[in-house]
Amino acid sequence: MIEKNSAIRKNCRLLFLDKTISKKINKQEVLIPKKYIKKIHNVGEDLRTIIIEKEKIYILQNAQVNFIRSLKISEHMGNFFKNFEDPASETKKMLENLAEKNIVSTAYNGKNEIIGYLTVVKPEEKKFNFDKIYQIGAIEVSKDYRNLGIAMELMKLFENKFFDNKIVYTFCYSWHWDLTECSKKEYREKVLSLLHSQHFLEEYIDDINIKMDPYNVFAVRYGKKADAFLIKKFKRKLFKGDFSLS
Repeated sequence: MIEKNSAIRKNCRLLFLDKTISKKINKQEVLIPKKYIKKIHNVGEDLRTIIIEKEKIYILQNAQVNFIRSLKISEHMGNFFKNFEDPASETKKMLENLAEKNIVSTAYNGKNEIIGYLTVVKPEEKKFNFDKIYQIGAIEVSKDYRNLGIAMELMKLFENKFFDNKIVYTFCYSWHWDLTECSKKEYREKVLSLLHSQHFLEEYIDDINIKMDPYNVFAVRYGKKADAFLIKKFKRKLFKGDFSLS
């Protein structure tokens, strides 16, 4: 086990599980029901624990649908479903549906409640749908767990070697942001800080939705082993208002 001091907040520390210790993990301690253990890909490598103000938060990358179904979800989740009767339940349904064919990372607490997630999806549109191009679908942290570094931990998904030869992009629209505690400018700075932590670069794109608000963000992460020809073609298409790579 590797223990590092954390700058997230005073008196916090991060615990990372490496390959050698992963074989010694107590399955009950990490709160994963036995029937899901073998179904979760690389549990030892993909699961880590964050200690935040004496509370354990578990980060599981690439969680499978059956495991997500076994969890509850915090009632404070659901920012993307604010107009629904039960935003939290709608969020849980979304995660279950996405986990079937996409990458879903979850953060959950000792009560087995989802308190954060990150989704990475293959775009549905044909013009986006290429083997090595992905999109951040959404990232959210429960209102009562914000400003603790959980989003940063979820973003560490992109340190996985899987993304070394991939292009990942994201559209960040200001109308989805919770501005109850900060200004739009401040929120944008937080978004950029989060993206920069995993080497996303803000890019210009000829997109009508991005242009609707100067605070909107379009950013791209070019994997360190991404094909140079694909990157060049991708960048050229950004100025044409479409992602057709033909």
